[in-house]
Amino acid sequence: MDKYVEQSLIQICKVSTKNSIVKYNKVIKSYYLNNKTVASKVMCNGDDISDFARKHGSYKVAAKLERSINGAVKITDIAAVSKINVKFDE
Repeated sequence: MDKYVEQSLIQICKVSTKNSIVKYNKVIKSYYLNNKTVASKVMCNGDDISDFARKHGSYKVAAKLERSINGAVKITDIAAVSKINVKFDE
């Protein structure tokens, strides 16, 4: 994985543990990402990012991530879905 991509994913994972929607939005917008992409593709230390945020007490960010993927019905080929997992020291 590219060093820039890895560092950006680590930063997104770390900010998801803070219970601040403002900080979370600022970070994902700085990387030109949207909530749906982050919620459906990013994994932090083996957990989905919404589960990771909830595990660290960041219920507002977890709720925002869940709302972004639960709002629409979509048919997805499960074999084709790939998530990006990043591991880091907390």
